[in-house]
Amino acid sequence: MSNAQRIDAQGAVKYDEADLKAIVLTKLLSEKVADRKSFISNEFKLGPERRADIALFNGTDFIGVEVKSDFDNLKRLEGQHSAYSKVFDRIIVVVAERHLSRIVHGHCERADLWSVSPFGQVRLIREAQEAPIASKTALADLLQKSDLAKLVGVERGSRITRAALYSKLEEIDVEAVRAAVVQSFNGRFEISSRRFFKNVTGVEVMPRHLTRLSRFEQQRKNIRIHKRQNEQFWKEWAKVADEVFAVSD
Repeated sequence: MSNAQRIDAQGAVKYDEADLKAIVLTKLLSEKVADRKSFISNEFKLGPERRADIALFNGTDFIGVEVKSDFDNLKRLEGQHSAYSKVFDRIIVVVAERHLSRIVHGHCERADLWSVSPFGQVRLIREAQEAPIASKTALADLLQKSDLAKLVGVERGSRITRAALYSKLEEIDVEAVRAAVVQSFNGRFEISSRRFFKNVTGVEVMPRHLTRLSRFEQQRKNIRIHKRQNEQFWKEWAKVADEVFAVSD
């Protein structure tokens, strides 16, 4: 359990975001919505101001998960739901139980709604009432410029703005754009996904496992190692310097 959890005398828990993500991934794996061949991103960027808490491709569906913990509010949820509905095949909104009274009616109609009780029980509150409607432009936003250029048939090395590339999307079917996004997603997150599953035993995901989903985990680890080595070098040098300068005095 993470430090942000709060447990009362009855054992009820207030879950933070990492806890809910772990609970959701455990459920998706246990129900075979995802498996160890799936591709997963933690905090997947949807645009300059939006991120999906979890994005997942299971070989068939591109799934977006938004979680609202006991420590969150719902102010941004409708905007997040709208952004998700333009790019994902399936949306799951997972909320701490205390949020349910404010979300059941008239919200997130394109998403499955799950709740998590203070005792960790996950319930399906409501299935999606409408299917997401993909947007070619929103999907194209998920592509790197080089991949977008290849999609619309622009030669490598051509000087062309992203806006000009978007203008060529009219000639491309939305399913082709989706296929390119999925291909790009899988390529970007294959290594981190395999590393994640290597550390997960069975289907039980723990909050600590989420760090394995970072594509930059190794770089950060290398930076930390270099920092420690650097600090150790100067610490040892300080001792030598004290001796050298003491002699010269």
